[in-house]
Amino acid sequence: MKGDIVNEIDKPNDLSNYKSFVNNIEYKINHVPGNHDVGIDSDKLSREGLDFYHKHFGNDFYNFQWNDFELFFLNSSIFINYENKDFYNQQIDFIKQTLSGFSSNKRIIIFMHHPPFIDKKDILSSHEELIYSKDLTYWIF
Repeated sequence: MKGDIVNEIDKPNDLSNYKSFVNNIEYKINHVPGNHDVGIDSDKLSREGLDFYHKHFGNDFYNFQWNDFELFFLNSSIFINYENKDFYNQQIDFIKQTLSGFSSNKRIIIFMHHPPFIDKKDILSSHEELIYSKDLTYWIF
């Protein structure tokens, strides 16, 4: 599930509706948080939001191997709301450390809520400015 699992973390019905839906699915579902899952305000990452996410869904970023692929599940809200350097640095350090153990021909798939080229905090009010190219060096860690 690629984020926005709930609309607002302080509305318990959002979570209970989702859980009653997925409890009927017999397969394991991997989650990544969307901006609505990690903040009281959908555009503001918060400690309270991350605590909510961790309590109900587990780590907000992780990886595992599946067949010949390494799967990364990342919290893209951290990249958009990078004022909190601790959250940002934790995830960047995790990515760097994990990638350092791989050969250059390792096949990697990345799952995250936001596309990698978003550089705006207020997604809804600036949607016309969201899509533009980033230099490749922006994404090289």
